[in-house]
Amino acid sequence: MIEDYLTRNDDTLALLHQASLVPRSRYPIDLGTLSIRPYPHLANLLGGAHLLEAEAINEVHCDDPQSAVVSVQSLFALSHSLVKEPLVRSYLARLECQRIAIGSLQNLLSTAGLTDAQLDSIGDTLEKAEDQRGLARAFIGQRCIGIYGFDVLGNTLDLTLLPLARSHPLSQRVFINLNVFFSSPAYLYGLCGLLRWDELHYLRSMDQYILTAQMAFPERIDAARDLAHTLEQQGKLHAFSRGWLRGMNGPRVILKDASITASLRAARIAVAIEHFRLTRGELPYTLAELDPFGLRALPADPFDGQPLRYRKLACGYALYGVGEDGAGGSDRKKEVDFLVER
Repeated sequence: MIEDYLTRNDDTLALLHQASLVPRSRYPIDLGTLSIRPYPHLANLLGGAHLLEAEAINEVHCDDPQSAVVSVQSLFALSHSLVKEPLVRSYLARLECQRIAIGSLQNLLSTAGLTDAQLDSIGDTLEKAEDQRGLARAFIGQRCIGIYGFDVLGNTLDLTLLPLARSHPLSQRVFINLNVFFSSPAYLYGLCGLLRWDELHYLRSMDQYILTAQMAFPERIDAARDLAHTLEQQGKLHAFSRGWLRGMNGPRVILKDASITASLRAARIAVAIEHFRLTRGELPYTLAELDPFGLRALPADPFDGQPLRYRKLACGYALYGVGEDGAGGSDRKKEVDFLVER
């Protein structure tokens, strides 16, 4: 079944691998207009990610680890194609591509032993995958879209700009405007200055998100939880900003970014462990043994700033941090950042 699916998409896969070699890219979207619908290229990109994921699974099943390595690298390249796109939805799509790529790498390392050259290639890809400035860039772009949105609302709610009113004599225009004024709370919202007050609140909130995204871990996590509490307490008078901010859910985006960052860092440790296993024929007892294998400093857990943890299993190993809930890998499948069962 999966082979038939891949055969039908041979041309698409060839294009995806070809595109992965392009160092920089830009999708044909207009960032100067407000869109309430998902941009089509993001849906296509995620579809491509799932196609590459299926290809990697099939290559592992067919005992072709080198082709699987290429598929995993193409997945990371697909996520990297969105790195300069200043939109929260694009950043979320990028995180989803990285999640798929990490899962594919996990499956590959759990099934096949890679050579030193293959591991080095994967390690180089992982080094480039983490982008500490990307989230702030996405929030900055979202703030610009919000400014545009408030400008559109301001023009819509301006009584003096009503086309119907301008096409009638003065007495009729007065009557129409008064009728609209008393029948529509939205016009009253704009006329009383509440719209601009709401916009100011939106801008201040977005500034806090941008500043939080620029913080180092784990301070960023504490600040994100404070922002989540503030978002829950937001008053109903902030009618538009409240809806937009809750729809975007910036604190949730920050925490999801931290979770993917933890998995990327755990994957880097896993590559060093596989180097160790290839050389010594066994797994290390502690991560301190990985110093000669390209990991002189242990990557920190974004959620508490401590080095990521390592646990040997009966068959394989687990790499984990405390996670969002502080459980620290207590749930073997859900709380582990990277799991290799081989």
